[in-house]
Amino acid sequence: MTQAMSMNDDIFREFNRMRRNNTDLTPKNPAIEANPGEFYQQLHHLHTLFMEGDITLGEMAVRMGLTKPDIIHLLDRLNMQVTNL
Repeated sequence: MTQAMSMNDDIFREFNRMRRNNTDLTPKNPAIEANPGEFYQQLHHLHTLFMEGDITLGEMAVRMGLTKPDIIHLLDRLNMQVTNL
């Protein structure tokens, strides 16, 4: 297993830990909790919408079932932009 794959597995596990801590927030697509591919696909799709100004970072967090600080943390870990200016 490569270093990048190992890091991504850690990020997916961290996402699921965050979700368990935020039981009052429900993602619009619960399959993202069970499938790393679905998680990354949804994350990248929502990030594209965010970068294009179609949704806010807060909306991205809600759709992922996370808090805004949690989504910022995950994006930072993946070296993805957290501002769309």
